[in-house]
Amino acid sequence: MRALKLVEQIAEPEIAEVGSWDGRLQMALLAPNGVKKLRELILELAIRGQLVPQKNEEEGVAELLNRKEKDAYDAFELFSVPQNWTWLTLNETGDIFNGNSINETTKANKYTGLKDGYPFIATKDVGYGSLDLNYENGVKIPKSEEKFKVAHKSAVLICSEGGSAGKKIGLTDRDICFGNKLYANEVRDYIDSKYIFYVYQSGTFYSQFKERMTGIIGGISLNQFKSIPVPIPPLSEQNRIVSKINELMALCDTLEAQKSEAAHAHERLVKTLLDTLMQSQGAKEFQENWERIAKNFNILFTTEASVDALKENILQLAVTGKLVPQSKKEISVENEIIEFSKHNKNKSKAEFVEDQNTEGLPENWCLTAFANIISLINYGTSKKCIPDPTKTPVFRIPNILNGKIDHCDLKHASFSKTELKKLALEAGDILIIRSNGSLSLVGQAAVVEEKDIKSLYAGYLIRIRALKSIIYPRFLTLQLSSPNMRKKIESFGRSTSGVNNINSRQIASLNIYVPPLEEQKRIVSKVDELISICDSLKDRLSKFNSIHEQLALALVEKAAAE
Repeated sequence: MRALKLVEQIAEPEIAEVGSWDGRLQMALLAPNGVKKLRELILELAIRGQLVPQKNEEEGVAELLNRKEKDAYDAFELFSVPQNWTWLTLNETGDIFNGNSINETTKANKYTGLKDGYPFIATKDVGYGSLDLNYENGVKIPKSEEKFKVAHKSAVLICSEGGSAGKKIGLTDRDICFGNKLYANEVRDYIDSKYIFYVYQSGTFYSQFKERMTGIIGGISLNQFKSIPVPIPPLSEQNRIVSKINELMALCDTLEAQKSEAAHAHERLVKTLLDTLMQSQGAKEFQENWERIAKNFNILFTTEASVDALKENILQLAVTGKLVPQSKKEISVENEIIEFSKHNKNKSKAEFVEDQNTEGLPENWCLTAFANIISLINYGTSKKCIPDPTKTPVFRIPNILNGKIDHCDLKHASFSKTELKKLALEAGDILIIRSNGSLSLVGQAAVVEEKDIKSLYAGYLIRIRALKSIIYPRFLTLQLSSPNMRKKIESFGRSTSGVNNINSRQIASLNIYVPPLEEQKRIVSKVDELISICDSLKDRLSKFNSIHEQLALALVEKAAAE
C-alpha cells in the first residue's frame, strides 16, 4: 500500500525527501502529464484491490453466484486479486447491448426539436470518462417509438468504433436512447455501475479492449466486448472503491488546477518582463531590464511556449536597433534610398515614415516603404508541375520551410527561353508565400542562395529583388518574420474564404526599418546565434519532458505492481 499512501499524500504541501523513491515518483507525477499518470495509477490500484482495505467477512461475488469451481473460473485472470474477489466476463456484469442508427436527414426532420421523449445520445455527446453526458443536444425519441432501445438510468456507455473506441465512456443519470456505435451496460444488482465506469477507464481494460478490435477504422464486436475479463470485488468493497476514487480524483482536479494556475502565472510573468524589455527607453534602462531577465533565465524559460516568446522578442529587438551596438562611423543609407527611388519603377518618390514607430530608433536608421528598396517584384509561373528531373525544377510553397529553401519534393515543368529569362532567380532574391489556407504561412520568406538559382518559382510565390547596397536580404527576411510585421501581414492576408492572400502591392506598401548595411549583417549574425541557443534550449526541454513522462510511466507501473 506504499503507492496508495503516496497517492493520498501527493497533493500535500510537504514534499518527499529528494532522492527517495517516493520523492522521485512525486516529482515525476508533477511533471508534464504527471497528473494524467496519477489518475491512471489510481484506477490501476483500484482494480487490483490495492486502493481500499479488504474485509474478510464480506461475501464475494463468486459465492453469491454459487460458483463452486473458483480456480477454473479464474483461469483467465490477468493478475492476482484479493481472496474474496473473482473474475467475471463483462457479459456476466450486466445486460450489454448497442443502440440504434439514425441517418442525419431523419434525425433532423423527425427527432429534432421535440419537447418530450428520451434524449438521444450519440458518440459526440459522450466525454472521455465524464459523468456529464450532453442530454440537451436537441434530439429526442418519443417514448411511443418501440423500435428504439432504451438504456436506463445508471447504464455505463462506451464507444465501440472509430478513433474514440474504448476511450469515450459515460454513465447515464436518466433513461436514454442512444447510437449504434455505443454499447450500454445495465449492470446486475451485485455490481456498482460506477465501479464498472471506472474499470472501463483503466489501462488494463483498454489493453484488453484494444486487443479485440478489428477493421480499418477500428471497432470491437459485441461478442468480443462481452468476453473481456474484469476483476470484481464484493459489492460493499466496490462501493468503498468508488468513494475512494472520487476522493482521489478530486485531489487530481486540485493538482491540475494548481498546475494550470502556476502555468498561467508563469506565462504572465514572462510576458510582462519581455514587454518591459521591449519598451525600454535608452540603453541604460534596456540593460537593467535585460539583466533582470538574465538573472532569472533558468526559471523563466522552462517551457517551449516561453522560449518561443523569447525568440519573437529577439526578432523584434533585432529589427528595432536594440540587439547590437551601433557604430557612429556607419552612415545612414537614407540618401542612397532617395537616389535609388528616382530611377525605381516600383516607386517614383522615396517616402520616409515619421511616426511613433521611429521613437527610440537609432540616429542612423530610417523607416521606409518596401517599394523604395525593391528593384523587382513579380509572381511565379502558373504552369502545372510534375516530378520530372529532365525538365526545369520549380520551387513551390512546400519548398519554403523555416526561412530556408528546401530542395525536397521538387516538381518540374518545361519553359520557353522568354519564360526562363523572366523567372530566372539570382542569389539574394527573396521568395515570399503569398497564398495559403494557413494564415501563419502567408508572408513566410526565404533567401535564394547560389545553389538555388537553377530553379524557377511557382505562382503562389512572390519574388523580390532588393538593392543589395541598401539592404542585406537576410535582414529583410528577419523583418518579415518579426512579430509586428507578422501582425501587419496577417491583417492584409486574412480571408473568410478559406484561402488567405497577400499581393505584391500590399508587400510593397509595408514599412521596414533600414539600418546601415554592415549593422544589418551584424544583426543577422547575432540573431542566428541567439535563435540557435533558443532552438537548443527547446530541444533540451522536449527531451527533458519526454524523460520525465517516461519516468512517470515507469514509476507508476512499479507502484501499481507493489
